[in-house]
Amino acid sequence: MAPPSEPTPALTISPFERPLEAPSRPDQAVGIGVVGYGYWGPNLVRNFGMTPGAKMVAVSDLSPSRLASVQALYPALKTTPVYENLLSDPEIDAVAIATPVSSHYHLAMQALEAGKHVLVEKPLALNSGQAALLVEEAERRDLVLMVDHTFVYHGSVRRIRDWWSRARSGSCATSTRRA
Repeated sequence: MAPPSEPTPALTISPFERPLEAPSRPDQAVGIGVVGYGYWGPNLVRNFGMTPGAKMVAVSDLSPSRLASVQALYPALKTTPVYENLLSDPEIDAVAIATPVSSHYHLAMQALEAGKHVLVEKPLALNSGQAALLVEEAERRDLVLMVDHTFVYHGSVRRIRDWWSRARSGSCATSTRRA
């Protein structure tokens, strides 16, 4: 079986190849706004809140009860049902999008147009045409656009990636393990 073809170079922007520039604010933390506090949003808020160099600033969701949950757990965070409030907030450098897939493209494009870096839960968009437009906009504005692949940095996933790279180069050795 032949290995899959190489991905399109424009769609393989790595955070390690192009790190976020430090913001111009004195606190130097990257201000984060999260849109969508349903299934995955709470994990993003928690993890950004614990990440050195990141500062959770605000959460946007259409549900008043979800916003009340945010306020109960994180009283210092701003909350709003109006997504555009995140985009106009000077404390927010980057927006993480954890909403239904049908909204990913429009929300991400609005954030890029507002000058915000963007992290989108997978998939990036509904189709490759929308994805390409987002990549073009991010490149045009010199912004970071990332897709969150939940386990991409997990040890076992990295090991599989390393194995696959060795297999493709012809230097992969197989082994068996007996219990």
